[in-house]
Amino acid sequence: MFYTKQLVDALAPVNFPFLNPEVIRETMNSHGQNLINGAENFLEDIKRGCETGKFLIPTTDLDGFSVGETLAITPGQVVFENELFQLIQAKHKRGV
Repeated sequence: MFYTKQLVDALAPVNFPFLNPEVIRETMNSHGQNLINGAENFLEDIKRGCETGKFLIPTTDLDGFSVGETLAITPGQVVFENELFQLIQAKHKRGV
């Protein structure tokens, strides 16, 4: 049942650009620029995958974070993990 649902979802018309009314509308409004932007993003993903050896599609701006400015790091370890979250125990230095 699981695999049947996955197959049916994968073959749904919304997953094919020229059968998806939203994609068609945006393509017409942007004169195809949305398709060009998507192709450029895909090529960047492939390039990054070749450089790192991992093909990961980012879900956020990879350059949007910098340690000490927008991102804090503290030594620690994961003490519990499930599908929803990770519980991390931070290691504190005494006297700081």
